[in-house]
Amino acid sequence: MAVNDNDINICSRALNAIGASSISSFEEGTVEAQVAKQKYTTCKEKLLSIYPWTFNKSECYLARINNNPLAKYKYIYERPTDCLTVRTIKENGYIVEYCFLNGKINTDAENPSIVYSSNTSESYMPPYFISLLIDMLARDFLIPVTGQHGDYNSFDKIYQNSFIEAKNVDAMSKTPSCIDSSLLVGLR
Repeated sequence: MAVNDNDINICSRALNAIGASSISSFEEGTVEAQVAKQKYTTCKEKLLSIYPWTFNKSECYLARINNNPLAKYKYIYERPTDCLTVRTIKENGYIVEYCFLNGKINTDAENPSIVYSSNTSESYMPPYFISLLIDMLARDFLIPVTGQHGDYNSFDKIYQNSFIEAKNVDAMSKTPSCIDSSLLVGLR
């Protein structure tokens, strides 16, 4: 979480990785700036969504829109504006059934909370994730910026290895999952 980790700096580092020029703005008019502007947000949000990272986990209560007497579920709730991926919906600490319909959360829960992956600012992203994002962008910038197809597999392999490494580092940022031994004692 360095001070200069922002969208332009991250894109510039990815562009440098493929041998292209840095950018100072998405509005420069260069091929590099156009590609970075087109791909950055989608790549960032995709990467934040495809794994349950510890640093972008958020939880809040849902805001009910209305009752839904004609559908399978009783209530309709608004999804939080920064929600990229729903991890679970809970009520009173228990996971409840839900579904998405027309971008809304439908459930029978009267007072549900949501655990989700949020669209996190670059200033809150840890170094391992910034590095992973740079590797993903370098891979995705390669062909449109340089026109070179031959190096794509090499950059994809770098990204895949970086993804495994980032997941492992992220996993060390939380208490390991374990079996509640008190449940097992009663079975003896």
